[in-house]
Amino acid sequence: MQHAQKYYWIIIVAFSLGFFMKMQLAKQQAEVEVSPSFFQVPDYISLDTARSLRPHKETAISSMSPSFLGKYPFGDSLIWRVREEWAFDDDYLYYERDTISKFLSAGLQLIPRPEIQIEDPRIPSNNLAYFPVFLPNETSSSIALFGKDSHLYATLEARDSFGHWLPISYRSPDFCGWGRWTLKINPQEYGVMLMPVYKGNFSTQLRVRFINGENISVSTPFPASIAYEQFYFDKASNDKEWAAKDPAAFARSYCFGSYPLELIPKY
Repeated sequence: MQHAQKYYWIIIVAFSLGFFMKMQLAKQQAEVEVSPSFFQVPDYISLDTARSLRPHKETAISSMSPSFLGKYPFGDSLIWRVREEWAFDDDYLYYERDTISKFLSAGLQLIPRPEIQIEDPRIPSNNLAYFPVFLPNETSSSIALFGKDSHLYATLEARDSFGHWLPISYRSPDFCGWGRWTLKINPQEYGVMLMPVYKGNFSTQLRVRFINGENISVSTPFPASIAYEQFYFDKASNDKEWAAKDPAAFARSYCFGSYPLELIPKY
């Protein structure tokens, strides 16, 4: 009888211990945030800014240096803070330490979301509206992202009245070779850059043209309005004269293969 009671209590204690350990493990697993495998635009975006914004109004084709907000794991929230880039310092690549050529520059998606209008937190004093372009990595390999200072390399193109895609912006001239960097975008991470929100009297479609290393990609079109003058160079500046000295080089280096309206070769 005593042996039977002993076995009974052993079974009770073992069962209780197993149940307790199972509950603790389930609790720990619930507390671990698991990133989804496929990218979804964050439901919540916080840039530590809050003010009424106004669209950009341009009267000519303009130079552009899209701000890079950093990179984030797949998830429901994007929370930007000043000097956020320090959080991924270890993911920068250096020529003297890393074999950058082993990392692909192709593979990032290009997802503009013009319906999300936010401020550029790097230049908060201008009260101008921007929209985010997401660069998610859904592949199984890390992808190299190339930038300079706090910018990436991208332009905007629009359809003219004949339906042709033409640039309405070009890359800002690079007067200094310093400040260039390469950052790993790991699987299930995404980068974010900001593009200006325009407003004008010409309803059209826009698309983002993005260059990363040697890889050029173009986003899906989206509706917008611009000033038709944005297809032309500013007559008061010498930009057209400078670009016209070598239209092919300008199109290749500053518009990533796309010719502005006034520089299209005449055959």
